[in-house]
Amino acid sequence: MGATYSDDPRTHRYYRHCSHAEVLAQHPAFAWEAAVDSDPSVLAKTQARWDVAYGATSMSDLLSHYQPEVLVVATPPSAYFTTVAACPGLKAVLCEKPIGSSLEEAREFLDLCDRRGVLVQVNLWRRCDAFYRRLAEGELTALVGRPQVISGVYGNGLLNNGTHLVDFCRMLFGEVAEVRALGPALTASRSSFAGDLDVACSLQFAGGATAILQPLDFGCYREIGLDIWGEQGRLELLNEGLTSRLSRRAPNRALTGADEIEADAPRMLPSTVGEALLQVYDNLADALQGRNGLLSPATSAWRTAVIIDSIQRAVATYDGDVQAIKIPPTQ
Repeated sequence: MGATYSDDPRTHRYYRHCSHAEVLAQHPAFAWEAAVDSDPSVLAKTQARWDVAYGATSMSDLLSHYQPEVLVVATPPSAYFTTVAACPGLKAVLCEKPIGSSLEEAREFLDLCDRRGVLVQVNLWRRCDAFYRRLAEGELTALVGRPQVISGVYGNGLLNNGTHLVDFCRMLFGEVAEVRALGPALTASRSSFAGDLDVACSLQFAGGATAILQPLDFGCYREIGLDIWGEQGRLELLNEGLTSRLSRRAPNRALTGADEIEADAPRMLPSTVGEALLQVYDNLADALQGRNGLLSPATSAWRTAVIIDSIQRAVATYDGDVQAIKIPPTQ
């Protein structure tokens, strides 16, 4: 997410900005003046390509001659605390998910930012996507009615892409009251986090709906998607947001007095995910100017981290019986 996705020609077909580097190089609210990378060759390439004035192979080297006001941190979460701690004049951090490889690590990072008065925007970008925000604000119910069946798929680990999917479910369906592991854990061998797991699980929402989430082998398919059956239709959010397919409820073609989903006559809804990363930055810029609040703040990301931790605990004790772990509303 730092810069590498900008080199993928397929990604550019669908995403206006493919990486943090592309947004920073163009966004009028931010002056991208410094970059840090432990690999000198990558650092040199970054400075030359994006015209970045200051470069360093470590934060300590950078801070000897440059003090940032905003940090964009596209590293493993183990570096978040020390990076923020080293920058006394910091106003905001934009970081990747998850906010910690454990709840303890996440809490330490967020407590530091809170003490320093540093804004934390987490790149759970679906929260900033225009279409998904409309869904969360009532358009989902308008399109398909009250959700009856919710199923989702993800891959490459709970900490990794599972964080995106759980957070997206919270955004659309409300807070999670309890979780269950629905089978034994599988090793997420492709995840960038050591020991990460792929887990089939259920999320029970406070409003009454239930979502079943299952892992895919990304060696077969890459997908983080949702399939929502409501009382009046079905909405499929596929191809990581590039495809939004709506199928209406209609009279059953083979049985009088019953209804069905018009699966053979879907309506394709316009996708806006190609603009979502830019919206993450627009929202952060507005928050820094006091014009609005963050759409993906640390407080929300913490709630998602608690749910991920609860799923991990549920699968650690799974023995064939499905046990629920309740999540306190204010945790």
